[in-house]
Amino acid sequence: MSHKRRDYVYDFLTYLRMFAPPTYCDPRSKEHPDGEYKPIPGRRYQTDAAWPSVKVAVEIDGGNWMARKTKRGRCVCVGRHSQSTDYKKLNLMQWHGWRVLRFTPDMLKQDPAACIAQVVELIEQ
Repeated sequence: MSHKRRDYVYDFLTYLRMFAPPTYCDPRSKEHPDGEYKPIPGRRYQTDAAWPSVKVAVEIDGGNWMARKTKRGRCVCVGRHSQSTDYKKLNLMQWHGWRVLRFTPDMLKQDPAACIAQVVELIEQ
């Protein structure tokens, strides 16, 4: 199985600039997302985009398409978003008060405005 990887985080930030109110895109604004943000001190976990002032994070599950064949010929998903470490990260973030929205590449392609609206609504709560 060969797939061409796309940078879905870049797509998300591009859609954010297109569909979100300007204050969410201006780097001088407190609502501007930090890419590859480390939300928990002392941990190596990173989020795809984060608004630390309101503890909102976005994860784009772009690694789901990666697969490999087992010795028995079965295909199994080996993308990093399918591993238990990713679930540990999300659970730990919630424990520390973070609210995390997860999107798939298909969600971003089909209706980016709806994804951005969810993020904006969560930030404004």
